[in-house]
Amino acid sequence: MNALTRKRNLGKDDLTVICDMRIFFHKKRIVDLASHETRLSLTSSHINEVRVICWYENPILTLLTQQQTQQILNTHKKVLRF
Repeated sequence: MNALTRKRNLGKDDLTVICDMRIFFHKKRIVDLASHETRLSLTSSHINEVRVICWYENPILTLLTQQQTQQILNTHKKVLRF
C-alpha cells in the first residue's frame, strides 16, 4: 500500500514527506541531485495532497556549484534557512 492510499484510507487531509538529501552526497551522486529535485517537483500530480520537505545542511550545500544550488532552490516553493 502506498502512502497516498494509506492517507486516504485513514481519512487524513494531507501527507508530509521529509527527504534527507544527504544520501546523494554520501553515494557521490551530486550530479543526479538537481535532476531528482526537478522531477520530484514536476511529477507531483497530487500537489494538493502531498507536502514535500527536502532537508539540506549548509555545509553540504557548499559542495555544490552556485548554478546547482540555484537550480535546486528554484524547484521549491519556499526555502527556509537556519
